[in-house]
Amino acid sequence: MMKRRILLSVFSILVVGLQAQNPARSGTDHAVCFYVTTFQPDWPALPETKTEVEAIGAQLADDYGFTVEYVPNPKKADIKSKILELNRRNFREKDQLLLFFSMHGHFITAADRGYLIPADGKTPANDPLGDSWLSYDDLGAYVSQIPCRHVLLSLDACYSGAFGIRQSTTERSKSYPGDVKPSGSQECKKMQEEALFADSYLYFTAGGLTRTPARSRFADAWLEALGEGWLKKVIATNELRYAFGSVRNPAPEGGIFSRKTNGGDFVFVHKSACSNTPVIDKTADKAAWQTAKNTGTLAAYRKYAASFPNGEFRPLADQKIREIEAAQKEEIAWEEAKRLNTREAYDQFLQDYPGSDYKELASLYRSQVAGKNTPAVKEETTKTTTEDLPGFVFLQGGDFKMPHSVTLSDFYVSRYEITVKEYLEFANSTNSNFPEWKEKGSSYNIQTGSNNHYKKLGSALTNSNHPIVGISWLNAVAYCNWRSEQDGFQKVYSISGSNVTANWNANGYRLPTEAEWEYAARSRGKDEEWAGTSSESSLSQYANASGTGDGYEYTAPVGSFKANSLGLFDMSGNVWEWCWDWYGTYPTSSQNNPHGPDSGSYRVLRGGSWNDIPSDLRCANRSYSGPVNRYFDYGFRLARAAR
Repeated sequence: MMKRRILLSVFSILVVGLQAQNPARSGTDHAVCFYVTTFQPDWPALPETKTEVEAIGAQLADDYGFTVEYVPNPKKADIKSKILELNRRNFREKDQLLLFFSMHGHFITAADRGYLIPADGKTPANDPLGDSWLSYDDLGAYVSQIPCRHVLLSLDACYSGAFGIRQSTTERSKSYPGDVKPSGSQECKKMQEEALFADSYLYFTAGGLTRTPARSRFADAWLEALGEGWLKKVIATNELRYAFGSVRNPAPEGGIFSRKTNGGDFVFVHKSACSNTPVIDKTADKAAWQTAKNTGTLAAYRKYAASFPNGEFRPLADQKIREIEAAQKEEIAWEEAKRLNTREAYDQFLQDYPGSDYKELASLYRSQVAGKNTPAVKEETTKTTTEDLPGFVFLQGGDFKMPHSVTLSDFYVSRYEITVKEYLEFANSTNSNFPEWKEKGSSYNIQTGSNNHYKKLGSALTNSNHPIVGISWLNAVAYCNWRSEQDGFQKVYSISGSNVTANWNANGYRLPTEAEWEYAARSRGKDEEWAGTSSESSLSQYANASGTGDGYEYTAPVGSFKANSLGLFDMSGNVWEWCWDWYGTYPTSSQNNPHGPDSGSYRVLRGGSWNDIPSDLRCANRSYSGPVNRYFDYGFRLARAAR
């Protein structure tokens, strides 16, 4: 087997899009994508890089005619060898080359130097000088020698801001005036000529001199720019800067990396951009419509409409968008009527929505109120039992789709995320399981630790009524057992080192399963984009997220925002919440009280955080991390069986 691998090649290169020449381009567009999923021991694996890079590559090939090459899990020598091979290619005057790197990065502060970590890169402890890594300085020098006049380099790696002559995208993005499409083939060609009249050696990075999340928001922004916001037009780097400007913590950066740059640009030209008659790929159109129908959300139908503005199913998509938007307005009006809780408010709702499903309930509530000073009506979907559990919400079980069919039994979920006060009572009493920022039982890591984000959080990190952060999945299950003992319940978990098993018949506290979490976030499985709302314009009322103007830069005190209709707070935003399940692909068959895969490498995280954009806060969005990993926006809440 080893001989066969040697005969094949030192490393594998996968090429796609060879038939994808773009009729709208006078030159040829190339993309070479390097990604690493598996590293040397003690470097965390990054399995998501393959999916993210291939999604971008598919978009480039399908919509923009790029010839795309993938270089999976390259060693340092492999990267240099590939760049050397590019040096020997014959590029024409209008050809373009995009180089995309997705892997770990590292920064040596004393040397003021950043590095890419290839598949054979050793850990800093075993390679203090970084000889097995590829420095950003060397990378820029190597790429500058490629005989292509228009090169764009994209670095999705930690500390990638050490590359090039940088400028934050949040500063540059303000200059982009809007979605301006070329009006015809002549203008389209003119835009290309103006962009490519001179040499350009440009770059974008996922962030500055900081760590970046394992799940790349930078890659998401690439996909959004290519696939949604800027279809059917010529996309220059200024439009990319505008798209990247929505990403925060960290904010992407961009600039030039070679003195040979003298005013040129890099452009992405959609296949139909220079044609007065849009070209529609019927197979792709049908597949995209089927995806939108299967998803069934407003965002899904909007995405289809944006991707296929002249598609066969556009009228149906527009109809669905109108229906969902109308339903959202009704939900918002109903929530407002309940908030005001007056006869006038319910009268107005009944007048505006005479056929509403809430008609009988609105009439009932109207008959119970006498004026504006009447106490608010108890949420009709919140149910208690004779065994009421303070601080928890009882959820009656039921069926829902996520997207496979799931049936759940009754259970409780804590109304709020576990706070700093609650968690530190446990850590201090057991003298163990301290959060990462308080590992030594002091404020050590807040003041002098290596994680810059902890120091930035300041009082938001230590205020007693803020959610706890910097704790691992193992820390969370240990807290569950301790809390169960404190309240006289049976412990759910048996913990031996990193091995944890659950007794699902125990009546103690535990982490919610992934299915329970989503069922609760969606108010017993409703079709809600975010916890409490499907309207992004109202999300700032329900969630602490990045870029929504919600009034909080970091974490917020638990319960600061509106609850969903079950009375659960912060299910979207504030902090990511650990769930019990190992992360894995969803099953295709119906499931009864699922607990996830039997084994795995990562545990599920749900809900998004203050550090994430709205799309990451969706009820259906999934993330994951190693059970020992701790981060500045990882927290949790409790669940308990209803027995």
